Amino acid sequence: MRIDPADDEVIGMRHFRRVLVLGLLVSLAQCGGEGTTQPPPPPPPPPPENVPPLSDETQQTMCALSELARMLASTQQQNSSSISSQQDCKVSDVPEVLETNPQSTGFFESLYLETDRDQQVDFTASAGFDAAMALFQVIAPQSASVDPGGVGPLVRSSQAGRAETLTLLGSNDDRSPTDPNPRILTTIRPGVGYLVVVSGFDASATGGYTLTMDPVTPSEPPPPPAPRPGAIRISNTTTGTPDPDGYTVVVSGRKSKALAVNGQVDFTNLAPGDYSVELQGVAPTCAVISQNPQTASVSSNTTSSVRFDVNCQVAAQTGDLSVRTRTTGGAPDPDGYTVRVDGSQSQSIGNNATVTFTGLSEGTHTVRLSGLASNCRVINGSNPRDVTVTAGQAAQTTFDVDCPTTPGDLQVTTITTPANGDPDGYTVTVDGSLSQSIGNNATVTFTQLTPGSHSVQLTGIAATCTVVNGSNPRNVTVISGQTVQTTFDVNCQTPPGDLQVSTSTTGSNPDPDGYTVTVDGSLSQSIGNNATVTFTQLTPGSHSVQLTGLASNCSVINGTNPRNVTVISGQTAQTTFDVDCPGSVAPTISNFQTKLIQLNAAQFCGHQSPPGSHFEFEWDYSDPDGDVTPSGTTIEVKYAFSDGTSGTAGGLNYQFTGDGFSGTITATNVCILFAGTTWVDETVTIWDAANNKSNSLTRRINRPAGANSVIPGGPELRPSASGPPDPP
Repeated sequence: MRIDPADDEVIGMRHFRRVLVLGLLVSLAQCGGEGTTQPPPPPPPPPPENVPPLSDETQQTMCALSELARMLASTQQQNSSSISSQQDCKVSDVPEVLETNPQSTGFFESLYLETDRDQQVDFTASAGFDAAMALFQVIAPQSASVDPGGVGPLVRSSQAGRAETLTLLGSNDDRSPTDPNPRILTTIRPGVGYLVVVSGFDASATGGYTLTMDPVTPSEPPPPPAPRPGAIRISNTTTGTPDPDGYTVVVSGRKSKALAVNGQVDFTNLAPGDYSVELQGVAPTCAVISQNPQTASVSSNTTSSVRFDVNCQVAAQTGDLSVRTRTTGGAPDPDGYTVRVDGSQSQSIGNNATVTFTGLSEGTHTVRLSGLASNCRVINGSNPRDVTVTAGQAAQTTFDVDCPTTPGDLQVTTITTPANGDPDGYTVTVDGSLSQSIGNNATVTFTQLTPGSHSVQLTGIAATCTVVNGSNPRNVTVISGQTVQTTFDVNCQTPPGDLQVSTSTTGSNPDPDGYTVTVDGSLSQSIGNNATVTFTQLTPGSHSVQLTGLASNCSVINGTNPRNVTVISGQTAQTTFDVDCPGSVAPTISNFQTKLIQLNAAQFCGHQSPPGSHFEFEWDYSDPDGDVTPSGTTIEVKYAFSDGTSGTAGGLNYQFTGDGFSGTITATNVCILFAGTTWVDETVTIWDAANNKSNSLTRRINRPAGANSVIPGGPELRPSASGPPDPP
């Protein structure tokens, strides 16, 4: 409540608080304390979700404050009989008309409020006469004390030891010309209570009043200011003999400016963002030793800095580099090493030797020793290493290499011709004591052998076999930490062997003419459905055997075709082809008819010169298997003219009718140019989807009267050209 000190009808704020506390203490007994004769006030509505309910102490405080406000109004208006006490209320949504009375003589109103969320609200009391408003917040601190005479919060101690605090948040009245109605603008929050007190000043005034609470829509925040441009300042630090004409700075590949040696330049009015900054125009004797290009981030109304470091030198001078190797250990690298400088120049070097690289530019160079044996390593220094070359001088570096003695392995391989020349293989013996069995074409390995020369011998060789292309025994040098190899080539003169091939045919429709057996693609013999043939005098070893000439309904089962069979010297090898020939019946064709559609069809047969005549061929088919289908049937049409010209017609279009068991096939696009001939014989044959061949039908077509008879190339039968047939 806003209080005017000059108005003696209104009590001051300090006095107001004292009276409020006094009335609060007096009224506790009337609102539920001991000895009360009045019924307790009705319980408040349930609090909104997630908002804790008010304690009993708070409810009693509200009741006492209401009675105190009645006393205050009675003091101000001198007419307590016109004051009515209202029930406390609880609201959670706005806008809300909290209380209204269309007609009243003076009034006092106290309303208790809660909310379930933060809300900015406008409390307004409109009345037909002068009124005042006050807003209190009700909270429950951890501890407090009564201060009836001070200006701080009003506090009441509870028996439970906690306290309820009533804090005046604001007040207003409508006596000022600028305040037509008492009004308080504030934000209310969940978890606390709010008490609104409204009182009329004049007890004799008459008029209605309304107390409302409305939400306040916050104004839209102003749009953020537009980003202001920024700038980039580019500088350089150049050492040595500078570039005489300076440099060029390019920003994001578009803007460029000249940059003096050890100078700076600004790029202004740049939108905020990232920019690529590159230094160009650097002399050959200079090098940018900082990152180039660089990324500059420009912020609004700021200047970013980029610096390039440049090193410039006098024309390059050269020097030399001597590289030395010193090798120790019991198993030195047998083929030496390789020295590489800067990854590009290289020289071979021995175990204990020196090589020199001349004409190297002054500065640091990377030197690497490579090609070391597995038992060798560089000691007493890094590898690779950096060596500084001074102009006009010879730099030196030494690689110390240690090659200790470690065991090696020996791998022995046999290659025998023919492959099975020695039936039981051989034995390899090293140094007369270490032995392993080895096959005709195999490899064995002897491990953990001391480095040096070892004797290797192949034994157990058949009398018909001889080691060729090398001595037996032989000496092989084992290298420390490595695997060495040696191969024994053996040639065996062995007697030939035989191969017996059998067929076993099943199924209801066996191949009527049997099969053919072919060995190695060159030796062939005919063989029946269930028969055996023998191939003699075959060289020992693997041979390819294939069964061919199978009928279309027959196939090899239970084995591959072709297959490899090993023939052993002096023995007879055997293999059997199992063949299945399930039942399948060939189709039959009949009633072969030819029909002249158009004589000298200029459009349909216009690709012939002069145009031929358009015919259609038609015949019937029958197939007990029902596999005469458009996609699986093969059709052959052969022709023979009276002058001896013959051939097979390709590219004809066929139309199928029927169900695969019986029906009709029609060739619709036949063009025949008789030229000087008098007739042509047409022969038709089909193969069904199982590749069973039908019988063949032949029908003679005599040259129609008026058919074109002159052609430079002679007679022909061709499919029609694309396009519609001639009109009839």
